[in-house]
Amino acid sequence: MSLFDKSSGLVYTETTSGRVRSMIPTWATHSRGRRPDPSKHQHRGNGSSTLQSMAIRACIWHVDSMEPEALQWLGWHYASRLYDKLKQTDTLTFNTWSIFAKAYPEQIDRLTHFQIYEGEAWASVPTQLPSIIDRLSKLDVSMITFLCIQNFVLNIDHLIALTKIDTLAALVLEQGNGVLGHMPAVSVRNWGRSVGEGGAFKKLRVLVFGDFGIDRAAVLRGVSHFPVLTLVGVLDSSTIRSQTREACYGEWQYTSPSPSPSPSQEQGPELMWADTQTTKAQKIQLLYDLSNGLAQPPPTIKPDIHRSVSVSLVCKGRAIQDNTVAWFSRDLSKAKSLLAKRPMNGGDLQDEKRHDASNKKRRARDVKKVDVGSLLGTFT
Repeated sequence: MSLFDKSSGLVYTETTSGRVRSMIPTWATHSRGRRPDPSKHQHRGNGSSTLQSMAIRACIWHVDSMEPEALQWLGWHYASRLYDKLKQTDTLTFNTWSIFAKAYPEQIDRLTHFQIYEGEAWASVPTQLPSIIDRLSKLDVSMITFLCIQNFVLNIDHLIALTKIDTLAALVLEQGNGVLGHMPAVSVRNWGRSVGEGGAFKKLRVLVFGDFGIDRAAVLRGVSHFPVLTLVGVLDSSTIRSQTREACYGEWQYTSPSPSPSPSQEQGPELMWADTQTTKAQKIQLLYDLSNGLAQPPPTIKPDIHRSVSVSLVCKGRAIQDNTVAWFSRDLSKAKSLLAKRPMNGGDLQDEKRHDASNKKRRARDVKKVDVGSLLGTFT
């Protein structure tokens, strides 16, 4: 905004900065509902509220300050009323869920989902992702985690940071038609190498990746180092859609969609992902259950026993365009044998030759050999 001063002939320009944003992440304490303040509550019925209702409102208002031991002292008979009230009013935050998960791990819901939105539509960098990774990496190892990241610019640092989540069982990385920029194929290769060398992703069975402008073959080669990965969905990139598609990439086999499955036949990943009647969190849960059936040998954790938490980080204001997802699966027993037989890369062979050559003792030529006596005589 500019303003012209006729008396002096000067033009004043006013600039405004962006909205101030706190550097302290607030996603763990945010909920879609609003908890009622006990001091401002007004009873709408006849008479006054019951003592039990007053106690529940006071406990819900201060539940984030409670310790798991305090909830255990109440007993599940009363703690369940707080838990149910938080779900009914949509005020269950990640911090509150963590307290209940530590106090009553067997009584809470088997699957809990949290939706996190970035406020600014222009913010393409996932600023809250480091905090999310830090909290998820501290969960109990008996749990499994589903993580979905949509419409953000991701780089190799973000991919490497995801390896800190030991409980990660399903990962969805989506970007609509690569409009935010492409990711180099070397990032996926380095990601897979980091996972293989660091022994990470010991529970990751499902991965959905795209559209970052990377070919299927590069994605599948990079994730082949993931130890227990069974099911991979690759979003077709609009920039490489004209390339020839193959039905087999190494140990990865293309799963062709069923034209009209019978009611008794189990749905494939294509129908699960394209179902418009289920949420994204429910789709990820179904895909994980399907991957347990594809895993060879069978998993040690049964699908009806585990406890899981699903977290979705979405950039608000950008819509995901559903592209065709190509699904690939592999037999882990055959994949391990292929990795064991896979030859060393040419670059590694060259490094090994250089290392051996540097360890060899250098030899002096005969024409350059000098007697010690003659050498000392030159100084006399």
